[in-house]
Formats: sequence, structure tokens, C-alpha cells
Amino acid sequence: MGSPVILEKPYGAAMSGDWESMIEQFEYFFSPVSHSLDTVLHLAVHSNKKKPLKDLLEIVKEKESPLTEEDFLKIKNKFGNTVLHEATIYGNYEAVRLLVERCPDLLKEKNNYGETPLFTAAGFGEAEIVEFLIRSKPKQCVDDKNRLLSIHSKRSEDGLSIHRATLW
Repeated sequence: MGSPVILEKPYGAAMSGDWESMIEQFEYFFSPVSHSLDTVLHLAVHSNKKKPLKDLLEIVKEKESPLTEEDFLKIKNKFGNTVLHEATIYGNYEAVRLLVERCPDLLKEKNNYGETPLFTAAGFGEAEIVEFLIRSKPKQCVDDKNRLLSIHSKRSEDGLSIHRATLW
């Protein structure tokens, strides 16, 4: 099985930060554009800025889209990461805020390793993002006794131990 093809125009525009030209690349918004099967949204959060992601989401709203915004945001890359997973990994706090506001259900999505975005934020030491996620959507993160919900833990590959996002 060969490597996925990189779609040069949208990938190049995203990598150079030329978000304006992405308007011309709308037909590629919903397709993987990199070897990691990232969409343009995944690449936008790598910029560590809010504006590219916000602008791309506005373009989707303005144009006739084959997917709902929620379905678009739930597209996963090769590692099973949604755009919210990627935003937590890259420490893009503003993108995390925007994504959780637009689609709180992204907090429940697990990647190929069984990790939720809260788990990846904790795993990458993004304490500010962990705190924001818990404070903004407590019912999706902790139970009535303020214990982390089991969805934010994962079993080890041998199935014998459980790893939880460490909050503090």
C-alpha cells in the first residue's frame, strides 16, 4: 500500500500560512492533504494561532458544504486525532477554546491510542488547556465528585493497567 498523496496546492498554502488562498482550495477542505492524512483544519491549528482556524470555519459556513460543521470537525488524521486533539498537542489555547465552543462533543472523541483531547492535553503538559477544558465543560470531564470520567483514561496495550490524564 503506497503513501497517501500530498495535495500540493492546499498543503503548500497551509504550510506557508497563506490562508487567504485556501478559499480557492475549498474542494480540498474535506480531504486529507498530507502524509499524516491531516485536513487543512489540522494544519491550521499547527500555526498556534486562532485566526486561520476561525477563517477556515467561516469559509465552510459561507459555502455549500458536503458535511455539517460538527462532522467536518470530527474528521480524523492517520493517528485518529481530530482537530481538537491536534490543538491540545500543539498548545493552541485559542483554537481549543473556539473548537470546544463550536463542538463540545469533540471532547468525547478518542484517537487510535484511546486518548481523548483532555488526555492529550495532559500528556503534553498543557495545564492551561486542561484547566480550561474541565472548567468550561465539567460534565464532559469530571463526575459529581470531581473525579475524572473514565472516558479520559485508557488501558495499556497489555490490557492490565489503566492510564489516566493527570490533572495536577
